[in-house]
Amino acid sequence: MAGCARSELGSARVPIDENEWLLPEEVARLIHTSERTLRRWRKEGTGPPFVKLGRVIRYRRAALDAWLRSKERKDGD
Repeated sequence: MAGCARSELGSARVPIDENEWLLPEEVARLIHTSERTLRRWRKEGTGPPFVKLGRVIRYRRAALDAWLRSKERKDGD
């Protein structure tokens, strides 16, 4: 089921397509990190799941959301 997110253009909510494929720069912007960090995480195997077809890297929105949920913490660390 698709959720909603705030548009980068304002406060309007827009539907999220969970099957959408995102570019590394889009993922970096969404999770407030750098593309360099994403690259390091790919090499370490610690970041969100991704697909690499030749030199093209993509992240599926639903997999990114699941990875973020797996990182949720209840304690102060």
